[in-house]
Amino acid sequence: MGQELLVERHLDDGEHLLKQLHQDGFPYSAAAWFHEDANGQWYLYIVTELVDSDGKQEAYSRLNLSRDKLPNLSLDLFDFRVFSVASRVGLGLKPYVACLDPAKRVMTQYRYLDFDRGLTGDAWIYPRDLQPAFEEWSQEVNAARTNSATSSSTVPVLQNSP
Repeated sequence: MGQELLVERHLDDGEHLLKQLHQDGFPYSAAAWFHEDANGQWYLYIVTELVDSDGKQEAYSRLNLSRDKLPNLSLDLFDFRVFSVASRVGLGLKPYVACLDPAKRVMTQYRYLDFDRGLTGDAWIYPRDLQPAFEEWSQEVNAARTNSATSSSTVPVLQNSP
């Protein structure tokens, strides 16, 4: 029960943060909470072109500036992970973000499997209406897939939980 309340608070705070990121001009293409079974932690994965253009440190720095504008946020910098649009996470999230119902705040729970790292866990993916850069991101991801030798086994697989 305590974990459910924590997760709900994380979902709400993640939504507030994503809206603040948009207001601050922080470009992101996908965002999802991932729970890693191995360590029992929830992380907000944010896919952003800033990782490619300015590096991870700059992306974290800008994310933290936006987070600091929300004093009641329960999240700290260790709750986040940033990824490139061409990363396995970015490529893996694309089909799930594309099929989300924009009328729902959060999609139903998913199980994810990452065969390369042997990870399993749950994921909650934010809908497109919170992700204004989705169309541009889709074009970038398609270009990255065309230009890369990424095999399907390196892309995380998400499965809808019963």
